[in-house]
Amino acid sequence: MDKQIDLNIVKYISRNTYYTNILLIPIILLLGILNYKIYDTYISSINIPKYKVFFTFSFVLLIIGTITSTIYHYVTYFEKNKKINKVLYNIGLLDRYLTAPLIFLIFTILTINYLVYYVNKDNKDTNINVEQLLLFLTGVFYSIVGVGIYIYKSKYKFMSIDFITNITNFGRINNEILHTLFHFTTYVGLLLILFVYYIEFDNITEWFYRHKDLTDIYFIISLALIVFVIGVKIYKYF
Repeated sequence: MDKQIDLNIVKYISRNTYYTNILLIPIILLLGILNYKIYDTYISSINIPKYKVFFTFSFVLLIIGTITSTIYHYVTYFEKNKKINKVLYNIGLLDRYLTAPLIFLIFTILTINYLVYYVNKDNKDTNINVEQLLLFLTGVFYSIVGVGIYIYKSKYKFMSIDFITNITNFGRINNEILHTLFHFTTYVGLLLILFVYYIEFDNITEWFYRHKDLTDIYFIISLALIVFVIGVKIYKYF
């Protein structure tokens, strides 16, 4: 006779998934501080409008993404009113189909930019800091693990787990656990990446200013990728 797991467990795990969005607050705060730094007197005097546009867009996108993510998970796990549910659910879908992929793309660009800066920076101007690099790579590692968990969860959720373990509903519970783990690992990764940016932000912006050719290339590539992703998502939606 098959064993059964109470589906109420899924409800409590799902609520934990929803509450993990509180980890987005320090990420928004750090990105907001970086925007403030790039607009302050010192950075503004360098005049790097492309970095201003990129970080302003990233900050606004992260705020919208946090709102849509919160709505999406709230509707999924809490809201029972069907009429309200439908409206909020459609708004929340922006997280899944647009803002979340764009945020992933933004942090991929930030990761590449930092690695290019770190490898090519002039050691006479800035000291090599292995500890900061390790902190940054830890953030990248957590982010990659989080994305890997999401891909696995999305593609292989439920699979034949119930059959293999002979425990009814185990697949659904396992899926929710993986969803929560995806949130934790990804958010921690993004927070560490932004923290390193905060520490070295002045050096990074100065370096890219002195290498305007690279700044132009990365800005054009980043803009093209963002427009491409938005275009694909809109095309799929309609």
